[in-house]
Amino acid sequence: MKRTMVLTLFVGFVFLLQLSGCKEKQGITVKDVKQETPNMASLEGVVFDQSKVDSKISAGFLDVIEPQKTTLDAHIHIGGWAADFKKMTPAKAIIVMIDGKQTPVPITIGFLREDVAKAYKNNNLSKSGWDGGFNANIVGKGKHKLEIYAFTDNGKFVPLEYKENRFAEIEVTE
Repeated sequence: MKRTMVLTLFVGFVFLLQLSGCKEKQGITVKDVKQETPNMASLEGVVFDQSKVDSKISAGFLDVIEPQKTTLDAHIHIGGWAADFKKMTPAKAIIVMIDGKQTPVPITIGFLREDVAKAYKNNNLSKSGWDGGFNANIVGKGKHKLEIYAFTDNGKFVPLEYKENRFAEIEVTE
């Protein structure tokens, strides 16, 4: 009997698939069936510049920080959506600032966010989702301020909101 299982995988995550009842010669075939994939945001040459911050406009949200309180050996997942509202397109890149310093965090942009396109009545924003993560040991123990910025086509850095703030806090313990 042939069984089919569909898994949606995200960059930066490890999945463990446990199978029970498999006979010795059975196996798993993994195929890449999706033609369109999100893109890794290339930040080569993009350096955060406080003088280019445009905090008068909204550009999106940091929707997910998991976990916010964790240990040094944990992986912290972040994700949300970001747009350039002047051009009504997804943001060009995402910049992560931890404790006021630009931090190299692998971020994938271009995830499907139909909720954003529907809310703003513009299908150009349907791929405004982003996702990434980092190991807690890169920030060290203590409380840390996490700020996320959308980098737009006009070279501006627009802060993303988290709940009702322009930043989030993470806490790392031993």
